Amino acid sequence: MKKLILILLFSFSVFPQKGQETLYSKGLQACLDKEFASYAKFSERNLRNVFAEYDFYLTRELPTQLGETKVQYLSDSELIEKYKLLSKAERERGVPFIKIFPLSDKEDKLIFAYNNYWFTYSEKGGFFSQKQFIHQRALEGGCNAYIGFDPAQKRFVIEKVELWGV
Repeated sequence: MKKLILILLFSFSVFPQKGQETLYSKGLQACLDKEFASYAKFSERNLRNVFAEYDFYLTRELPTQLGETKVQYLSDSELIEKYKLLSKAERERGVPFIKIFPLSDKEDKLIFAYNNYWFTYSEKGGFFSQKQFIHQRALEGGCNAYIGFDPAQKRFVIEKVELWGV
């Protein structure tokens, strides 16, 4: 079965291509939809406007609109700028963002995963000492989407989506 999955990975797009649905975009949309359905009523985050950590290999070509959710892929410097725009009360919590991981496999399933973090930033030191810039990421939870190949449909499908939290 593992050989079949490898062959299928090369015949289907795993990595993002402009204008084409990929395993990453399918997994991301499934996870974002599950989070919205589960957390929208009580979450402090805007679940329809999501920040994701930019990764040249994983997020460079991912869509910025998935269903009703807008996704912005931000570098560390862009996260810092978002943090600086927060009100003093919002800075205690930070900027919510997700970090997407490379696909992995387990028991003939591909697993799309991301973690939810809160980004904070501070500067220490100054006039008489060297300035220190401190970036902190507080883990909140995450999502795993299990992707299997459906031979009847001849395509990969999301079989299960699991949320987890700290």
